[in-house]
Amino acid sequence: MRYSMRFTTLVSSLALAGCATMPSTPEIRIETVPVAVAVGCVVNRPADVVPLNKAITREQWMARAPGARAETIKAQAGTRQNYEDALKAATSACTDAPKN
Repeated sequence: MRYSMRFTTLVSSLALAGCATMPSTPEIRIETVPVAVAVGCVVNRPADVVPLNKAITREQWMARAPGARAETIKAQAGTRQNYEDALKAATSACTDAPKN
């Protein structure tokens, strides 16, 4: 009987201690939380290639020798290829960019 009285006292004191530390009703707080939002691909596009008819006047073109004209056209083609490569590199990480 002595052990049952101690056991009952111990259990009731633990139960009362547990009830004393129970939290009251939960507190409701409204906070602004920053959330990442997916946006379209933003890249640093290379500058557009200036066409030959904008870069060189007709008079300048006609004053050039045929060999110089050919070299100018080759240089323009190289510039356009470099532009295309730079554009591909700039948009290579974009998953929403159109694929050609």
